[in-house]
Amino acid sequence: MLCSTAAVAQQSKYASAVDFPIVLAGNVGELRTDAFHAGIDIKAAKGIGSPVFAIADGYVSRVGVSPWGYGNSIYVTHRDGAVSVYGHLDRFNKKIGDWVRNQQYAKKSFAVDLYPQAEQFPVKRGEQIAYLGNSGSSAGPHLHLEIRDPRTGFPQNIIAKGYYEVADEVKPTIKSIKLYEIEVVDGVEQHFLKHSSAPAPDLVFTLRGRGYLAYEVVDYKSGAGNTMGIYSLTQSVDGEQNFGFALDFVDYGKQRFMNTFVKYDDHRATKLDVIRAYVSPNNRLAIYNKVIDRGVLRATDMPLAVRTAIRDDGGNEQIVQFKIVRDTSTATRPKAFGEVVRWNSEFNYLIGNLSVNIPREALYDDDFIVCEEVSEGVYQIGSDKIPLHRAMTLVLAVPPHDKSDKMGFVNEKNGWIGGSYKDGRLTATTNRFGAFKTSLDTIAPRITAVDLAQKSAVLRFKITDNLSGIDKYHLTVNGKWELAEYDAKSNLLTHKIKRNQTPISYDIVLTVTDAKNNKSTFKRTVKW
Repeated sequence: MLCSTAAVAQQSKYASAVDFPIVLAGNVGELRTDAFHAGIDIKAAKGIGSPVFAIADGYVSRVGVSPWGYGNSIYVTHRDGAVSVYGHLDRFNKKIGDWVRNQQYAKKSFAVDLYPQAEQFPVKRGEQIAYLGNSGSSAGPHLHLEIRDPRTGFPQNIIAKGYYEVADEVKPTIKSIKLYEIEVVDGVEQHFLKHSSAPAPDLVFTLRGRGYLAYEVVDYKSGAGNTMGIYSLTQSVDGEQNFGFALDFVDYGKQRFMNTFVKYDDHRATKLDVIRAYVSPNNRLAIYNKVIDRGVLRATDMPLAVRTAIRDDGGNEQIVQFKIVRDTSTATRPKAFGEVVRWNSEFNYLIGNLSVNIPREALYDDDFIVCEEVSEGVYQIGSDKIPLHRAMTLVLAVPPHDKSDKMGFVNEKNGWIGGSYKDGRLTATTNRFGAFKTSLDTIAPRITAVDLAQKSAVLRFKITDNLSGIDKYHLTVNGKWELAEYDAKSNLLTHKIKRNQTPISYDIVLTVTDAKNNKSTFKRTVKW
């Protein structure tokens, strides 16, 4: 559910993109799956269909339509080279919408990525360009808004830079502080949780040798119940900063490094924002400032005095202080299992008929990766608690049979991966570790007519697939290709028929194909 917080647009830099007080459902830097959120999400205070306006003079430089991602989207290039992005739109204004529809028919495709000429759609500040919606991979009606830097193209932190003023008198909160010890096990650095505690005035942690800290954080805006991402964190030890970051921008090319910015297993399992004051060897994020020895702490005879400050994009700050003292005891660590995989080296391994290739820089740190056949035909490769930055490749030797082209890999936890079969080998790539097996997809997609109402002249179908997923669809009416809008969230296809003045017959043929080329066809004649 999308919640909100009141905001007011500044008039000096950019106009508001909506005609009501802005309320936020998400901010820049908020932690999502495998990524930092790149814009602000403005709640649909007036519902789907409320107007969306250009925030400054410029021209429409790109228009996208997709059942995924930003759905219906518009990109406006402004006079200074900055680009504003408007995502999850319900529809475009008539001029842009008519042009997009013509392009869709010319390409015979619902999904399009279009780049009009600069003079084709000039826009003025405050001019309506679209209508707010819920298209693409949206969790609810809202407007996704980005402002991309004219030099780098990176989405900027809109609130932190003051482009929009958000009502925010709530300090961010450090809910817990965690201390991880670093020990070398069989030549590989391993991280073990030593302490986890809520902040307290007299908090003291103990550390045997080397380690680092992590912070579970949460932020809210005034009058809102939904969480936001924090803007910055600065950690000092004995008065000297040894770690810091500030989320002034989001680099799309480095989004997946978010998985090492956080404590991955906590974030993946519980969605907690546990931010590590530690920089992995394979961490290319450019958000850090004054990091000493990757944020690693070393126990000394004298207590370490730690001071950590977190700030939100509204400038509110929380500070915690605590101490770390040396622990002279000896730890008993669990035995390490698996193959040693170095983050900066390629790794190849053979398990029976399955070969595994983990490319260089697929891991963030050196680690132990389990590679074994745990039961017949089920292969455990790594742990789902370990993130993969680059996809690994699985190749299974399989004798040819009459359904070879229907084979694919399945991750027992995350579902269908797929793959291609050629010359006795099934090959697939995946960016998740886990338990893998093969499966056959021989079942065609299911087509259900939801609405063929004469009154509305709307064709609406629900299309689903049991395994490999919908790959493509093709709709004809009276033998002519017709545009069907696809909402992947609800599995709905919709087409509006242009009605004749007198009732005529319409021969409807819809073919849906899944990723393994299984096809279903729906045929019906209606008279409207």
